[in-house]
Amino acid sequence: MSTPTEKTVDTISAAASTLVDRAAEKADQALSGAKSMAAEKARQVQYGIDELRESVPSALQRAAAQAEDLTRRSIDRAREASGKVRERYDQAGEQAVGYIRDEPMKAVLMAAAAGAATAMLIGWLGKSRRTRD
Repeated sequence: MSTPTEKTVDTISAAASTLVDRAAEKADQALSGAKSMAAEKARQVQYGIDELRESVPSALQRAAAQAEDLTRRSIDRAREASGKVRERYDQAGEQAVGYIRDEPMKAVLMAAAAGAATAMLIGWLGKSRRTRD
């Protein structure tokens, strides 16, 4: 049978894991957005290239190569950034779980304080909205 502290550690560990998963999902969404934006920019460049093709063939070839290179570099950078974000969130999650295991009472108190602060902030925001209306 689990003790209350173990249940709390498991709950906080699960919450930390969920946060890490959400952060990784956001990083994946950012990567997807970067890919979409790069693809849109590539389409725009291609449209311009088609117009220039008739008048400036050599300039067109250089521009196309530069656009492809820029697109590739943008996607590579987005992938690197996504990987770094995922790695940092994984490390933060691991550190949080380690801290919870090492200092369960402090972790519970910190979580309670954070919850109380969040509840106060939400209450304050709700009150200020009602005052404006």
